[in-house]
Amino acid sequence: MDAGKREKLRRELDEAVLGLRVARTGNRGVTSWVRSLRLALEVTAEQLAGKLGVQRREVYRLETSEMQGVIGLGRLKSAAEALGCELVYGMVPRQGTLEELAAEVKEAQRQAMREKRRLKRLAKDGPVSGTKELRKAARKILHKLGLWVRYKRPVFTSGWKVEDLAREEDDRVN
Repeated sequence: MDAGKREKLRRELDEAVLGLRVARTGNRGVTSWVRSLRLALEVTAEQLAGKLGVQRREVYRLETSEMQGVIGLGRLKSAAEALGCELVYGMVPRQGTLEELAAEVKEAQRQAMREKRRLKRLAKDGPVSGTKELRKAARKILHKLGLWVRYKRPVFTSGWKVEDLAREEDDRVN
């Protein structure tokens, strides 16, 4: 897909998910949409079971599977239709717009490719000349993950031993 089509698709998706972004902030207390709608509409489990063509216990099972996050979209769609609703399914960025998320992803990909090329160059130089650079790269990656590294030279062997020391932000003030 060329860049122009990709940008157009992102703009269209951003517009499409605008309503979902608003809806996401309003459903924090809802653990089961099926159960909440059923109770709000004063539909009994038996009545919903009749519309779905299942036994009453299946309605409770359906609500439980939704609360546990293991319900299938087909079952959820059937329940929504039986309650006179439409299932709306979508994904939205946790923060910002799709354009911003795409820019972040692209930058992360660029950084990964630069790092990959750099490590390939180091590997060509051989193990002796690349050891220091590989340690630096490993330290940089571990720092990004919140891990701190201390290198110790063993007494009777050659080479370096790396110990990963996970510390809280407060501990690294030293």
